[in-house]
Amino acid sequence: MNQYKRGVTTIEILVSICIIAIVLILLFGLLVQVRHEDEDNAVQSNFILNQSTFIRLLEEDIVNYGVKSISPCTLGEANIATNTIATGYENKYQCVRITYAADYIKDKIGYLLIYNYYRSYEGVGDSYKGSDNAWMLSYMRGSYSKCDTVTNRPISSSFKSETATMREIPSEVILDDVPYVLYTAMSSGTNAASMVIPVQNDKGEHYDINLSFTFQGNNHFACDNSKPTALECKCLSSDGMCNKTYNYSNTCTN
Repeated sequence: MNQYKRGVTTIEILVSICIIAIVLILLFGLLVQVRHEDEDNAVQSNFILNQSTFIRLLEEDIVNYGVKSISPCTLGEANIATNTIATGYENKYQCVRITYAADYIKDKIGYLLIYNYYRSYEGVGDSYKGSDNAWMLSYMRGSYSKCDTVTNRPISSSFKSETATMREIPSEVILDDVPYVLYTAMSSGTNAASMVIPVQNDKGEHYDINLSFTFQGNNHFACDNSKPTALECKCLSSDGMCNKTYNYSNTCTN
């Protein structure tokens, strides 16, 4: 008995190729997505490790030198050049000034900042043109070299950073939450306090900076609440002792 054997048609071959192509496209897209997620996870992991190192440096300064006052500040006061700030982010930043209590050190002014800067820029005449920008978490410590002879206030442009460390934030930052200081002032003894700098990315993930410290007595620490939209002072005491710590004075000497 003869059996008719039909070969593979051109249409069947094309259909098979299309199916294989679709499968390969799906697999390639999946591989790209997995690789992208791995890269994001690596960036986030590196940031967390870098942030740990960053926080440890601040903690060492706080433990070694003590905290005299915490107050809000501007980028100009921290000597951050305006031409390095990314366009559209001029007013989107957080700046907290830490004045250390130790009188034996010259560099007793610390700045903790979150701002968006031009990661690379080129000179165009007397100005700069940014070609790329990113969020920066920065801490620097230094001193004022000059004071206003009338007001006895520091001249911001005279601040010179002698120690600095910077860690780049890998994603967009939301600055809806205001930095705050939470502390309890007691009638005697050691008082506990913490400074919290909210760091939240556009995915809602928090990488807040929480720095705890202590101070002695009621008049050895000041929290400047004159600008609650920039820094909020929260006190847990109910005996009114916290009000004694609000006598903040941002003076300096030549």
